[in-house]
Amino acid sequence: MRPTAVYLLTLSMLAGCGGGPAPLPSNDAARQALRTSLDAWKAGKPASSLAGEKPSIEAVDFEWKAGKILTDYTLGDEAPGQGTQTLSATLTLKGQPPSKPVRYMVLGLDPIRVYRDEDFNRAMAMDNAPSASPRPTR
Repeated sequence: MRPTAVYLLTLSMLAGCGGGPAPLPSNDAARQALRTSLDAWKAGKPASSLAGEKPSIEAVDFEWKAGKILTDYTLGDEAPGQGTQTLSATLTLKGQPPSKPVRYMVLGLDPIRVYRDEDFNRAMAMDNAPSASPRPTR
């Protein structure tokens, strides 16, 4: 292969890597991914069970991960988001007050990533996380 062709191939491969915002699913695809995620949680399945969906779904919700039981939910409207599809939902968790309004950020195409707002904000702030304190020396 000629050096120019190698250079152009490398540039075309790098063009899709980092740098720009993540692709967003359509409103319908984002709503369906959230519905599928919440249905799995309600059915007692782990978030990892969504990897087999088409497109695959990566769901991140700290209460789901902590083992809390979702007994019911209702989906709300789309909300303005910052580079994501943002959807509201009202969750009912076993042993918790009846209605808990939350927001989910949905991005990506395959996989579609569904983040609870707190988890999304935590993931986005990882760059700004404090560094580990040094171990004391003896």
